[in-house]
Amino acid sequence: MAEAVKHSDMKHKFKRGRVNLEDEPRPGRPVEVTNDQTSEAVRQLVVKDRRMKVSEMAKALDISEGSVHTILHDRLGMRKLSARWVPKCLSDDQKAVRASMCQAPLTKCSRDADNFMERIVTGDETWVHHYDPETKEQSKQWTGFASLRPKKFKTQPSAGKVMATIFWDTKGVLLIDYLPRGQTYTGEYYSDLLDRLWTAILAKRRGKITKGVLLQHDNAGVHTCRLSVAAVKRNGFKALPHPPYSPDLAPRPHGFYHNRLLALTHRWTKCIDLNGDLCGKRSEEQ
Repeated sequence: MAEAVKHSDMKHKFKRGRVNLEDEPRPGRPVEVTNDQTSEAVRQLVVKDRRMKVSEMAKALDISEGSVHTILHDRLGMRKLSARWVPKCLSDDQKAVRASMCQAPLTKCSRDADNFMERIVTGDETWVHHYDPETKEQSKQWTGFASLRPKKFKTQPSAGKVMATIFWDTKGVLLIDYLPRGQTYTGEYYSDLLDRLWTAILAKRRGKITKGVLLQHDNAGVHTCRLSVAAVKRNGFKALPHPPYSPDLAPRPHGFYHNRLLALTHRWTKCIDLNGDLCGKRSEEQ
């Protein structure tokens, strides 16, 4: 039916003087806007501002948002990703140092992974928030015989905080220390902790001292100062290399401790594969 109507319409147009079958010029923009020229215009907008929205591009070029999407995805092969967080923008030299410092322990681990991982002891500091809750006796109140039991609402989440230092290996926690109130976390304090760590290892891990302890800690000032370095040497520990600006290469606190230390090999490998670049959060497509 539609074909008959179209044929009848064309017949009347030829009777009125139409001499060809070409479409007549129509006002407005052509339907096809995803051409090379428009695609280049979109690309230029993206180069100028990588965060520009599709709606802003469509408005600037006077085309539909759908056309912009088509150009971006199908013609330019682009997608919009959220930025990956990294703690510092590293230079090429810093990346090379990171990669080389990961290669050394990874090579040793590949020779005897089980023995190598069992020798590692790692530690870190963290703030622990605390409060002193009331006892049942302290919370008692005098009430009438017909009164409901009084309610005790949630206490303030943190009335104070204390610095805790935790050392552990593949089998679990070795030492937990809480910095005394009013005392500063210094190199002298940390060196004393390493002496206490030696005693804890001797008591809890038979034979570990004899095999040789590999100490994995970051390069914070209290860890790398003269007193701390002397304590590492005095206790017979060997510090594993830890490049600067590398929170991604530090392990986080029997399965949990073991698996987190085993994850070091994956992090070392990833750092090398990325040529020393920081292993930040995975990008998420918007």
